[in-house]
Amino acid sequence: MSLELLHEPCASSAYPPLLFIHGAYHSAWCWKIHFMPYFARHNFNSYALSLSGHGASSSSKKIFWLSISDYVHDVYNIIQQLPTPPILIGHSMGGFVIQRYLELFGAKNPVPAVILAAPIPHNGSFNIGWRVFKRYPWRILKAAFTRNFRQLLATPQITQSLIYSSHLANNKLQTYHNKLEEESRRMMLDTCFLQLPNVQVINNLSTSLMLITGANDALITPSDLKPSANAYNTKLHIVEDLAHNLMLDTHWQVAADHMLYWLKQQFPMP
Repeated sequence: MSLELLHEPCASSAYPPLLFIHGAYHSAWCWKIHFMPYFARHNFNSYALSLSGHGASSSSKKIFWLSISDYVHDVYNIIQQLPTPPILIGHSMGGFVIQRYLELFGAKNPVPAVILAAPIPHNGSFNIGWRVFKRYPWRILKAAFTRNFRQLLATPQITQSLIYSSHLANNKLQTYHNKLEEESRRMMLDTCFLQLPNVQVINNLSTSLMLITGANDALITPSDLKPSANAYNTKLHIVEDLAHNLMLDTHWQVAADHMLYWLKQQFPMP
């Protein structure tokens, strides 16, 4: 099994490297467009991983049966290959994967900091899934019966309604929509109730944690994440005029600026 790892080097850096983890239906490409070049310009070596079965990453299992544990081990394996422990930045499902990584490996294989960007919350995705089901019931049922979960985001219009701002340019929306991939149904069960992270274990770590989301996120709303902010004793950074896919949305740089400011607070240079 091989894992796709994109790299955006910087000229020189005293900062820890960044390792970006994508969300469902995506792969490493989603970080390559804006975030990786942005952080490289600000002296962060940037890497982005495609989880098993996504992008150019292979898998011994069919995509339907890949679990959150499989994805967590992908992250673990890549971290072992990097020269120093990275700062983990995860979006949506990727943020959930990071929470589970911290629980399972954060003590023995610590990372210096994590940023959870519009993550699936610590208490699971049931309420999120139920809200989407009420909005698009036939799409959900069709996806379940056909075992084609790409049907959940079947058209650019549905994709935009759930994860992008209404003012995202049509050509960008079409391009990003065409890149969406199939996703694991086992993962959906894991994030719903099978593999919820142990908050107490995570809070016992020394790892700094940032939680950030968009004010206009229609998929995982700021209200969905307030319990996670309370659970992790951290602030929820809410970026105005930004939807769920904050790394690709129109005002992506506002989110990146917030992250950069927080990172430089955690790792001040002399």
